[in-house]
Amino acid sequence: MQFGKGKVVAADVIYRDSKAKPESRVIRFPDRWYTREYPPKESLPDGKPWFLYPGPPNDLTLACGPIELSHPATLKAVLATATVKRPAGTYDKVRTTFYQGRITLGELYKANSAFRVPVNAKPVGEYAKIPVTWKLWLGKDQLVRRCRSSYARPIIVPGMHSDERFRHTEDIRLSSWGTKANIQPPPTDQVATYDDLDPPE
Repeated sequence: MQFGKGKVVAADVIYRDSKAKPESRVIRFPDRWYTREYPPKESLPDGKPWFLYPGPPNDLTLACGPIELSHPATLKAVLATATVKRPAGTYDKVRTTFYQGRITLGELYKANSAFRVPVNAKPVGEYAKIPVTWKLWLGKDQLVRRCRSSYARPIIVPGMHSDERFRHTEDIRLSSWGTKANIQPPPTDQVATYDDLDPPE
């Protein structure tokens, strides 16, 4: 990830499936994002493995599940619910302090009014009460070196009741804080747009 003026301004992410399926890569900027799958989709023209998705503006964040680590007020609210604090191991050559606790989706929304749950909805009603268990490893510089979050949400949209739950667990490790990043878009001649796709028959 690339930061600028305290915000995430670009991200370059590679997704690998645990079952060894083809990986994919996404490069995001505030106003556009590019995707590439391995192997490329058959619908893309030869020599253009990337596809451009223009706008709407992307809200680039550094997140650990529903916890937006790049939002100071959210991180402060999460740490305020800590029930465990103790010295921990070393991550990225930095000694860390371990924190553990639980916060609800509603409390995350109070800390950040832009927070949304799946299907881009505000966490109200049943969603607001859903607990998120979390673990954080912070260095002396207060930068996150590791985060683990877990919560179970209804499979259907907010406002509709369901006894079924989808368990979402995320464990991320962050390193090389302070390293200068320069994320660039893929070469123009390798990028396809909607105009390059074959029209449906």
